[in-house]
Amino acid sequence: MIQLLRYKFNVNPEYMLHGTPPMFLKPQVGGAVIPVLANIPAGEWRFWLDSNAPDVADEYIAVPGVQGEGLFAVSVWDDSMESRLHEGDILVIDPHRTFDSGIAVVRHEEGCKIRTVRRFGVDRWLLVPLNDKYEVIEISVGPNTKFYVPVKLICIRDVI
Repeated sequence: MIQLLRYKFNVNPEYMLHGTPPMFLKPQVGGAVIPVLANIPAGEWRFWLDSNAPDVADEYIAVPGVQGEGLFAVSVWDDSMESRLHEGDILVIDPHRTFDSGIAVVRHEEGCKIRTVRRFGVDRWLLVPLNDKYEVIEISVGPNTKFYVPVKLICIRDVI
């Protein structure tokens, strides 16, 4: 039974038997194994620190054809980016890629969120939702501002 749980769900047998972390093992499949570090809102600001070590994630995903150093993933939380992104979708992030335009995970003094980002002046940016229920937000770039570039979308509607 324990080996079946390991095979089917990547549950660590040592965690089940003795409580030794991590709870989940990295999947053993071809392609990159990427830690899912956080749920990021596409609506309200919510804190998330990107100082998590990739080896301590609670969940991992295997993504064939996606490779890079330091890749991590975040899960979409809420509906402000519908119809493009839906709650539960997963964005694979390359922290080394420079942001230019488009959808990004935005870390700002107020927290983090997922938005379409557009430059507005020298150091000002507009965070634009796709869902009309949410407002466009204007932010200025500060020392705590970072734009994370998604390199792959894993759409839950395609998996279910």
